[in-house]
Amino acid sequence: MTNTIKGLANQPSPQVKPARERAGQAAGTGGESTPESVDRVTLTDTARQMQAAERRAAQSSGVDEKRVEEVRAALAEGRYRIDPQRVARKLMAFERMMPRES
Repeated sequence: MTNTIKGLANQPSPQVKPARERAGQAAGTGGESTPESVDRVTLTDTARQMQAAERRAAQSSGVDEKRVEEVRAALAEGRYRIDPQRVARKLMAFERMMPRES
């Protein structure tokens, strides 16, 4: 099934000028003027907090270096013990978070 588009000739599209240039020409300045009003955006406190958190996350390696060193030292000294029940619980919790396939 195809849709036929009628009423459009094989003509080039008209040149469209940016709004700022059109406004300047209407005022007789040739597109060099600035608009009288300036749009402003005000962020909420929550949005500012989210931006700050995003910047911190981007600057972070995502690795807790202190914890890595603690585990590394415990492994080297033979003090690191693995609790298989805890590992199993964590794996199951992770699996529950994953989306189910239909």
